[in-house]
Amino acid sequence: MPASNLTQFQAAVLNRWPDGSVRFALLAGRLEMAAGQSQIIELVARAPAAEGSAVGDSALSTLDLRMRFEGQGEVAWDALHGRTATRSAADGQWSAGRVRELARGPWMSAWLYRATLPGSDQLSAWIEVRLMADGEWELLPWLENSWFDRPGATSFAGRLSLQLMGQERFGQTVELPHHCRVPLLSGNQPYRRQPNAWAAVRHDTEALQRTGLVPSYHPGSSASLLDRQVRSYAPMSQLGYPTAMGTAGYHPSIGLLPEWDVSYLVSQGDARAWDAVMAHALGSGRYPLVQRDSVTLQPPRPAQYPNLVLRGGAGITGTGSSSTGAFTPAVSGVAAPTWTSTHHPSLGYLAYLLSGWHFFGEATQFAAAVHHFKQTDTTRQGAQGLLLSEAGANTTRGAAWALRTLLQAFLVSPDGDAQREAWLGVLEANIQAMHQRYVARPSHPQGFCKPYSDYTSGDSKYMHAAWMEDFLTAAWGYVKAARLPLSPTSQQQLDAFFAWKARSIVGRFGAPGDANAFHYADAAQYTLAIAPSDTLNYEDGSGPWYAHWGQIYQATLGKANVAQSGDSLRGAYFPDPTSYWGNLQPALAYAVEHGVVGAAEARQRMTTDPAWPQFMAALANAPAWGVRPVG
Repeated sequence: MPASNLTQFQAAVLNRWPDGSVRFALLAGRLEMAAGQSQIIELVARAPAAEGSAVGDSALSTLDLRMRFEGQGEVAWDALHGRTATRSAADGQWSAGRVRELARGPWMSAWLYRATLPGSDQLSAWIEVRLMADGEWELLPWLENSWFDRPGATSFAGRLSLQLMGQERFGQTVELPHHCRVPLLSGNQPYRRQPNAWAAVRHDTEALQRTGLVPSYHPGSSASLLDRQVRSYAPMSQLGYPTAMGTAGYHPSIGLLPEWDVSYLVSQGDARAWDAVMAHALGSGRYPLVQRDSVTLQPPRPAQYPNLVLRGGAGITGTGSSSTGAFTPAVSGVAAPTWTSTHHPSLGYLAYLLSGWHFFGEATQFAAAVHHFKQTDTTRQGAQGLLLSEAGANTTRGAAWALRTLLQAFLVSPDGDAQREAWLGVLEANIQAMHQRYVARPSHPQGFCKPYSDYTSGDSKYMHAAWMEDFLTAAWGYVKAARLPLSPTSQQQLDAFFAWKARSIVGRFGAPGDANAFHYADAAQYTLAIAPSDTLNYEDGSGPWYAHWGQIYQATLGKANVAQSGDSLRGAYFPDPTSYWGNLQPALAYAVEHGVVGAAEARQRMTTDPAWPQFMAALANAPAWGVRPVG
């Protein structure tokens, strides 16, 4: 993938699509340009040239860096450079040094270094470094208070500082709860040898959306949208995250991507949105998700601990039980903000796609691991990691968002890495389980997965949250769009399952006046009558179920589907794009994109409705749900 207008260029390929083409690569290069100028970098695919010797870390010998945490000691670069971290067979402790090579090439190489702080084996200093062949470097340092599998997790407080090249570049008093981490940065930029020598990057956001790695959004952004995003990182700060994760109602963090990430895509890479993306990814360590395995120094993998469950009271809501009594160690100290999987945002994912910093990719992997290990082991089926919509630890929406994060954890994992195989295995297990449960045997004819709760018990109708179901349909559509390297059987199962699942959204956009259909103008509902009973049998598929969508319409709205003059998109706070009309957009878009029967006609009814322009006009200020089909 050379670029003709760069004097130096390198693409370190980290993972590939199933056909062998490049999915994700870490790009590095050099070009001559004056301050204030911009250039378009054209990339083309062709056979790679013969590579010279890879950049080694010897040029980093002159790096002067010290990380110090008051009362817990300091780590100096001299203790890391030129050493490979090794794990002691006697006590399981890791020596200071290089943990792994992240990228390797003749123009740029990258590494990850780590050392335990002298004052506590719970605390560790981490430094992610990139070195160019001309001696330029950039680095991202952080302090981590983790361990998934070791006792003694607690909080620490004190002044945290970073000395770099003879100057204090960071100094702040912090309180670091257990299983959190904090980058030692003031602002959003990594430290660089010559900060003014680096160009800012603006990605082709339309091209990125066409890949399927992120949803495709209706373009356009208001000044209000971009100006209100929190754009500057500060240690342990709230940024745009919710005050209390799990609070009912709309929040900008919820969706396939949070609003700050979507802002970058819909604004064609506005610099304000870039800052917001990076600030929130850097601040992701405020949540107690950093459950690092002390054996691998990576997020824990499902197959390593088939029965282990996160212990309750550790800042993760909805934790389950273990059939063998296997729980993570107890924790103490000051608590971090609570993490609730039913309302959690995508974490670090877009920042990783835009910048390639390993720190951001790990944030995604840590979140996926927490969602796996919080569940009761028998519910998740051990290492399979099933995400069941009826499980109280998930609920329908929790299963949706955990599936989204699971997919993203796979997508950020390099080929050949154990994390990649772990999360792909869990994805395949979920595909197989969903197909077996809902397609291979009789099930709900309108495509609703088993709910976790009847919203109005005792009325001989099962009222289900339609908007949650739309979240789940969208998440599975996203999985299908990502073009996973599945076996032929698993791919067929995914195709069949999504075709069944998408009925739950497509069927709500029926023709006006059709007695067997659901009037499209009322497609957005808080709850929907999905069955004529308070008790449903999903196990043998006997339900009971409604025979057609017209019956669901009658049971939900208390009237028959009758065409009337002036029928138009209505209810559910229309045209507010943060309402249920917004919530259903990703599900319908993916149904169209994947060619589900009736989906194109359903969306056409919506988009040709006279009121549709009102919804479109509002998206520029609230774009998180404005997903459109690709193609």
